[in-house]
Amino acid sequence: AANAGVKPIVGSEITLADGSRLPLLVEDREGYQNLCRLITRMKLGAPKGAAAIALDDLEPYAAGLVCLTGGAQGPLARRLASGDLEGARRVLGRLVATFGRSSCFVEIQRHFQRDQEEILQGLVALARAVPVPLVATNQPLFARPEGRPLADVFTCIREKTDLDRGGRRLLANGERSLKCGAEMSELFRDLPGAVAASGELAMRLAFTLKDLGYRFPEFPLPPGQTPLGHLRELT
Repeated sequence: AANAGVKPIVGSEITLADGSRLPLLVEDREGYQNLCRLITRMKLGAPKGAAAIALDDLEPYAAGLVCLTGGAQGPLARRLASGDLEGARRVLGRLVATFGRSSCFVEIQRHFQRDQEEILQGLVALARAVPVPLVATNQPLFARPEGRPLADVFTCIREKTDLDRGGRRLLANGERSLKCGAEMSELFRDLPGAVAASGELAMRLAFTLKDLGYRFPEFPLPPGQTPLGHLRELT
């Protein structure tokens, strides 16, 4: 979230049935289990590269996960970009009902792109109307601004084209770099709470893959008996 530190955060960006992208972040062990189940559910029976899930099917997997509403390809921004304000309201309401008000964050970004600011203000209005917290992110694709040309090359590989024909599929500028806290604070100086929320969220998401470990299955024991004592009786 929002480049708040170097601590890794476990999560995945899933594809919804409408083609939008929804980031889900893991808060605890149950969340990691649910994310694994969700990804498995999406991929079972789906052609390669076509795994997706309907918004209404997320609820069984929501526990232990934090939902961000995504960047330009998120379900809210896409609807606002097309002028579907009511549709964006419905989607946000469904996400809040699924993940809970404290685990659903409206994501805002600034990359100095045409029409992005109008969408940002629409996202801010939606978040305040519910209300749910805002979180400022940058969705970085490279560590430093000079990494943009290489990112464009990867885009061309994905789109099966070249730099001369990439057009608007290529990045408009180098703003998708990893920004420090001071840069994010300056970028969102009119929305300081959204920057602060990114740091708070990063602290909250303390789960790492090191926390998995192996846990022996629970075995039913007679009342008042210990596992070792019961094993002695059985043997």
